[in-house]
Amino acid sequence: MPGNGAEADQAGTSAVRVPGQSAVLETALSEDLQGCLVAGGPGTGKTLLVQRVLESRPRDLCAIWVRGTAFAARIPFGALGFLLTELEPGAHGSPGALMQELRKRLAERAQGRTVVIAVDNAEQVDEMSAVVLSRLALGGDAKLILISRHCAGMPAEFTGLWRAGLLRRCDLGPIPLKDAGLLLAEEFGAAVSQQAALDLWARSEGNPLFLKALARDCLDAGKLVLHSGVWVLASGDVRPGLHVSEAVDGILAGLTRGQYQALEFFAALGSVPLQAVPLGSAADVDFLQEQGFLDLDREPSPRGRLASRLINEVVRQRIDPGAGAELQQIVGQAAEAGARTPEAPVLEAADDLMNRRRYREAADLLGRRRADGSLGMAARARQAIAESRAWRSLHQVDRAKELLEAVAAELDQASRSGGEEPGLALELQHLRAELLVAGTEIARYEGRYRDIAGQLGNRHAGLFATDPDLRARAAGLLCEAWAMTGRQNDAVELADSVLPTLDDPKVTGATRGLCSLQLAAAYVMAGAWQQARRMFEGPSGERLAVARAALGTEGQLADGLFLAFAEEPGPALRCLLPAVAQLRVRDPEGLAPLAAAAAAYCLALQGETERSLECLGEAAVDTDSGWEGVRRTRYFAAAARAALGEPGGAAAQFRALADDERAAGSPAREMWALLSAARTGDLGAAHRLAEVAAAAEGALADICQLYAKGMLNADSQLLVQTVERALELGYRGLARQVGQDTLEALLANGERAAARDLKRILRACSPQSGVPAGEGGDCDGLTERQRQIVHYVRQGASNREIAAKTGVSVRTVEGHLYQAYAKLQVRNRRELAALVTTGEAR
Repeated sequence: MPGNGAEADQAGTSAVRVPGQSAVLETALSEDLQGCLVAGGPGTGKTLLVQRVLESRPRDLCAIWVRGTAFAARIPFGALGFLLTELEPGAHGSPGALMQELRKRLAERAQGRTVVIAVDNAEQVDEMSAVVLSRLALGGDAKLILISRHCAGMPAEFTGLWRAGLLRRCDLGPIPLKDAGLLLAEEFGAAVSQQAALDLWARSEGNPLFLKALARDCLDAGKLVLHSGVWVLASGDVRPGLHVSEAVDGILAGLTRGQYQALEFFAALGSVPLQAVPLGSAADVDFLQEQGFLDLDREPSPRGRLASRLINEVVRQRIDPGAGAELQQIVGQAAEAGARTPEAPVLEAADDLMNRRRYREAADLLGRRRADGSLGMAARARQAIAESRAWRSLHQVDRAKELLEAVAAELDQASRSGGEEPGLALELQHLRAELLVAGTEIARYEGRYRDIAGQLGNRHAGLFATDPDLRARAAGLLCEAWAMTGRQNDAVELADSVLPTLDDPKVTGATRGLCSLQLAAAYVMAGAWQQARRMFEGPSGERLAVARAALGTEGQLADGLFLAFAEEPGPALRCLLPAVAQLRVRDPEGLAPLAAAAAAYCLALQGETERSLECLGEAAVDTDSGWEGVRRTRYFAAAARAALGEPGGAAAQFRALADDERAAGSPAREMWALLSAARTGDLGAAHRLAEVAAAAEGALADICQLYAKGMLNADSQLLVQTVERALELGYRGLARQVGQDTLEALLANGERAAARDLKRILRACSPQSGVPAGEGGDCDGLTERQRQIVHYVRQGASNREIAAKTGVSVRTVEGHLYQAYAKLQVRNRRELAALVTTGEAR
């Protein structure tokens, strides 16, 4: 049995922590308290957190470390041996003399600073040392920071201080998912894809020590690879190896033989009824529970299991069936007493596989379990519904539909057989609700939004009243369906009512993330950009971002797509490029073309022509990726072409997309495609846009009508109204382009007063509108090299041509160009050239 537990705790931690935890320590050291108690399981970063805080204040704190060990705990004053050896020989004669001499030595060390005694492994400190340390704290001679895995195991003197309210408590648990990516990026020196962070975080259960060890094991196994400057997982099969094994050794160090055997007992059996535990192991089991190794579940009957799945896995792998005769004997006895073979509930195991994008394995697991004949009707139905989701994710929609049809038939049969029984009737109602949602999710995959609206209709609230999670899923689907099928006002009203309910703790993180994306899509299709931004910005956006992060690559891609729709290429690429890198290596859902198309569009907006074309080459539409994926891929591919200076081809692609949307019964999508075509200068698309918008509802339709009429009639007043309305609704991208085009036209026609008014509107309403805060076209803030490059851009030169003329690399040209974009608040070469031109024309 291996290493030192305290060292293992330090080795696996990072500075990435919730800021409030450091603040708790800081407060405890400055307030009129005796110190702080830092509690948490193995590997949660307790020791390093305290070290960081103490090291940050060397001028006013004198830190002294005391470490408890199993050996020293058996010796009076064992933990303080290193301090007591420094005292005068006569100091050991009486307790009073000992305390007086110890206070003197501490004061000499401190030299006017506050003494802080950090006690690591406080649960392993002997009673006499605990008495001395507690008296020093009570006498104001030192502050105490107690670091412990489990408070119940600490000496009575320490627990007395805490219970009396003299120590402030700080509990460390698993790190949040958002910090996992930061920790891994800090460890490996490059960004980590959201999917890689999610898979490693979920497998390590948020334990920083295991997180980093597991990442090292994946690196050694060739599963964690650096691709396009981003660390990505080449496989969702994340398994512990040598690094995790060594981390487990460090945590289990110090366990007695009996304690380790009890650990093996639970590792071998999984969930064990407490009455099945051999009588001689009771004390060892109590110890494992006190130290946080064991979790107890008292419903419906008391059972125990190891708290860490990784520790369980490593210990179980080490059990030698041939040599472990003693363990085999107690396993047999426990089996007779009713212990079960270690197997997680099938739905939970399948859900874990689905979260890690291992859909085939999830489908196979559920299929095998359904076929074994031991399940009741309700369990069989739920597993079939879950299996259908796995097949849908694998794009095998027909197979998914067959499963749902079989479930529907079985529910009908059960209803005819005993539907009058109250318990069965309630169960059948809930299963039918689950079945309905699963069916509408398939309809969404196929783009059948009218079917979704018809199936859910106004029944969503009553049908799912008893299940907040199912209700949120149904509401998200209905909200999106209404927005797509012309009921934008109803969609916005429903979205406003659903959004607050996502904070219900009974709504799962996955549902919260997916529903937030559906609500955002509904808001965008209705033109309610301000409401859509709430999903991504501010406190509400922060909470929902955590939920979307739990969707892995899908959530990261969704964030990037929203920002791309909003025409904010810089922030969008921070999400899209890691997603593209991950999907190039592993893409079970067929999302790679969509991510590549969106990245191509954003790169084109930033003037990175070569990289944009590279991504565009990867954006070939995969017809098996579902209606939504196909349509969005086509949209962003056309938008990239437009941004790359191919308006004619882009307009034709947008019009073809609009035709398909009309055929699918999605007027909102049709209107969006026509708006995009009109923005390339296509007057035919503008005519059609005016007709479609006149028959539609919602703010987006209002903007489209204004823009189409202003464009067709060359009416600058209507176009200025379009800018004002777009800014009012938060549609900054449209406001930038229309405002810039209109500004050029006004200046060309000599309407300088109107041009000044328009520039004032843009500056006052949106600092990101594309017109700098100073005078339009003012290049005073640029360096000489940036001015030179802007001059060549205005002449139409490419980055490669500019590099040849200036004698620098293409990469250097791009860097100067981005800085010029930021200073002048423009998005691309076209806006930059137009801005400089209008500035000179003033």
